[in-house]
Amino acid sequence: MNYYELLGVDDKCSAEIIRKAFLNKIRFCHPDKNGDAKEAQSLIEAYKVLMNCREEYDQSLRSQFKYCFDTMTVKCNYVEYECEQCGEENQIELNSQTNVIVECRSCNLKLQIFQQ
Repeated sequence: MNYYELLGVDDKCSAEIIRKAFLNKIRFCHPDKNGDAKEAQSLIEAYKVLMNCREEYDQSLRSQFKYCFDTMTVKCNYVEYECEQCGEENQIELNSQTNVIVECRSCNLKLQIFQQ
């Protein structure tokens, strides 16, 4: 899960929307309110990164979408692929979407598939 997903915001949103989402979420999980300290720490980290280093973070996200899957077999309505990094064999079902983003189940590298 990336920081945008953690805060429940779109990656194109403004800093003000990020701030509001952070304040809303931290209210319910802050340790002072008997919340989950790990979740609160994750939210704080996400907020700090997105407010102070957003451009670098976005660049690191884009670099994760490199084509890291070496072997890919496309069959009728699903794709089989082997992760180049960990060797895990994965399979995803294709549907009517033309742009699919999936993660390797083992190492969480991302794969972006465009259907034509």
